[in-house]
Amino acid sequence: MARRGGNSDIPESHRKMFLGGLSLRVETEDLREYFEQFGELDDAVVMKDSNTKRSRGFGFITFKNPANVDDVQSKRPHEIDGKQIECKRAIPKEEGNTQEAHTNTCKMFVGNLRKDVTDEDLREYFSAYGNISECQIMKDRNTNLSRGFGFITFDDYDSVDKAIIYKPHTIKTSKADVNKAVPRDQMNKKPMSEPRMSAMGPMGGSMMGGRMNGNGYDDMRGGSMRNSYDQGYSYQSREPPMMSMGSMRSSYDSYPSYPQGMSSGPMRSLMTDSYRYQPYTEGRPMRR
Repeated sequence: MARRGGNSDIPESHRKMFLGGLSLRVETEDLREYFEQFGELDDAVVMKDSNTKRSRGFGFITFKNPANVDDVQSKRPHEIDGKQIECKRAIPKEEGNTQEAHTNTCKMFVGNLRKDVTDEDLREYFSAYGNISECQIMKDRNTNLSRGFGFITFDDYDSVDKAIIYKPHTIKTSKADVNKAVPRDQMNKKPMSEPRMSAMGPMGGSMMGGRMNGNGYDDMRGGSMRNSYDQGYSYQSREPPMMSMGSMRSSYDSYPSYPQGMSSGPMRSLMTDSYRYQPYTEGRPMRR
């Protein structure tokens, strides 16, 4: 994990936040002035267009202490310049090259589990990340043995984000794999409020209205989603992403880029990949 800034002992990903929906009047100093009430900052920036130098409507802050991120998230929503903004944990690029990585979901996939891991083990381990409303290891209907994966539902999507950022996880002797569990119909059908996208990046438009991608400002780089599981959920692929021509280039290259919003125009989805079920057993995925 990247370690930057004044606190090199703590991964930057544990201390960094993405701020979306910013008023175009908000500057970097405004971010500092607002968020320093939660703790000392290592860095703050409002991202700007390289040509016009105008705000792109989002930015990043990095605290010195990861506990400050928890404090910010526990006090949502936040408002700057009279406008409510979106505060999320910044997903590093190695975890954020798919659309689903930025989707807000309270449900999490947990895979690569050995058969001795129980529902109670999952609940006990992941309760450190937030209140759990549901926890289930999937079992073979004939043998009633664990299939090596399960699902956890938290009360807050932020708990899922934190658990993914704080990988790896070891439960008993299992090196668990965690990812967001996103219903397949959500991946195939995008809301009409979502901006139109292409392989080249956002197609025009501005952030004047503060309207952004409901999937957490993802730049929709390719990255296929090929593993689906029971209950109609899928998790993000580990396959190398297809880089878009519209990817941002900045000092924040270790984090995924986020597109500007569209104020009008037809909407369409780029997610055309099909999904197949790939079961887990004995802590290893089986290929079909």
